Amino acid sequence: MAGEAAPAAPNGASPAAAPADTMSPSDALSRLEAAGIEEWEDEPYEDLSELDDAPDPLARRVRHVVTENARVIESAQALEGGDVAALREIFLASHRSLRDDYAVGRPELDAMVEAALDAPGCRAARMTGAGFGGAVVALVHRDDADRFLATAEERYRRRGFHPGVLFTSETASGARTAEIHA
Repeated sequence: MAGEAAPAAPNGASPAAAPADTMSPSDALSRLEAAGIEEWEDEPYEDLSELDDAPDPLARRVRHVVTENARVIESAQALEGGDVAALREIFLASHRSLRDDYAVGRPELDAMVEAALDAPGCRAARMTGAGFGGAVVALVHRDDADRFLATAEERYRRRGFHPGVLFTSETASGARTAEIHA
């Protein structure tokens, strides 16, 4: 309402002064709009220049979301076209963006991605999930699975880390609609 003061943040600061990495989603959107950035999710991948005026780390977080959405589309196209080299680069770009722009990486995840990429049969690898101590997904040719697991684990340990849990899984059918009859 007009004339009313904004509620104080827990630390006594106004919500607008909250650090960009701890603010609520609505405050983050307000700060983006104040920087002249609206409908950023539709921003073309090639032109993220509006983010130059956004506060950091908010600008990096938005850049990750926008570029990750584009990478999902690029990944589907690479898979459909059988372009393994492109898929590898897309996975690496995603890994770096999670680490650098979204700030959820860990040295252990970088080491596992490197170890996976050096192992036989690995087509692509990246961290997955939030990355806080997280997981790595690697696309590996089925015929190389056993050699991949042994080599990736050995190369990860060689980088000075305790062994993690490595396992294989098979792809499954995608989501589909199902009718539920009561």
